[in-house]
Amino acid sequence: MANGIPISIWYDWQDDGSDPGEAEHHFGLIRYAHEAARELKYDPKPSYLASRTLNAFASNYGFQKRLPIGNDTDYVLVFGNGEDQRIAAWTTALPSHQITIPLKAGSYVITKHTGEVGGTALSNAKGLTVSLSTAPVFLSRQ
Repeated sequence: MANGIPISIWYDWQDDGSDPGEAEHHFGLIRYAHEAARELKYDPKPSYLASRTLNAFASNYGFQKRLPIGNDTDYVLVFGNGEDQRIAAWTTALPSHQITIPLKAGSYVITKHTGEVGGTALSNAKGLTVSLSTAPVFLSRQ
């Protein structure tokens, strides 16, 4: 989205097998095993949860810009829908570290890349301080 690419293709919906020695068997978003007797027929993998979270976060929101935070390895992307904005943030650097994002004062819900709510955080006059890791966090104004 940030690079203007209008489409993304998932390589494989379901794992192709269960052989631990065959790399091609493990590229799916859901596990190979099918459990017909269960309501949820397949077990989602972390990649499925991450893609579901990103799709829900970006639904009806367009990419607006990348905020310059002062480090090329830190990514803070702004998505908008009218006056409402959301933030996706992560880093490619190790170890994890904190940054302050210049946001309007208020309360923000933090959503982890797997879709779990990671709590809320308050922005002050300087902005919102968050801990970045290689796993994205999503911020929505409460």
